[in-house]
Amino acid sequence: MIKFEDIHKKYKNADYEVLNGLNLEISNGEFIHLKGKSGKSTVLHFIYLMDRPTSGKVFYGEKELNKLKFNFQRARIRRKIGYVDQDLWLLDDRTVYENIKISTDLLKVKSKERKERVDEILAYFDLENIKKQKIGQLSYQEKILVELSRELVKKPELLILDEVFEKLKKNNKEKLLKHLYKINEEGTTVIAVTSEENLFDERIRVIDLDGGKTDVESD
Repeated sequence: MIKFEDIHKKYKNADYEVLNGLNLEISNGEFIHLKGKSGKSTVLHFIYLMDRPTSGKVFYGEKELNKLKFNFQRARIRRKIGYVDQDLWLLDDRTVYENIKISTDLLKVKSKERKERVDEILAYFDLENIKKQKIGQLSYQEKILVELSRELVKKPELLILDEVFEKLKKNNKEKLLKHLYKINEEGTTVIAVTSEENLFDERIRVIDLDGGKTDVESD
């Protein structure tokens, strides 16, 4: 599903490479815990087309992401991916319901199913009582749940979580874990960056970037 071939990344004004010849493959349906001293978010940014490597190739399926030149090509890939990080990409002037519904608007499913998906995820994360509130009125914890809901509602084939667990309260963390295991069993690939070592069970493949060295293997 995802393949990195001899990836190097050096940022401007930096005297070292964040990734130094990284080779990595992630198969469909895997649940990955990505860890390491550096390079984790960089790897995720390559997959979600937010950045490009200095050299090397990144593949999503048969598509070489480095070669995608047009916005519509990048948009097609992004529609398949759910992405949640510490920055909240919510529309403050829209309601909770509207923010979540936006993710379903481009799905090729009937409007009835789109509404059912939104209602289901609202209920799962106990957001029904605030669905008419605007984002600017919410607590940070509520905003994270809305962000998660917005990405989960489109049922992506790949879900990326970049240090999200650290921001969640215990009960919401447990709910998210339960949901992640469920959708992973149904076929969704999950990549989670987190510093919480004992969060996942033995089903999870752990990848330690170890400073962005070559030929990463699971623990």
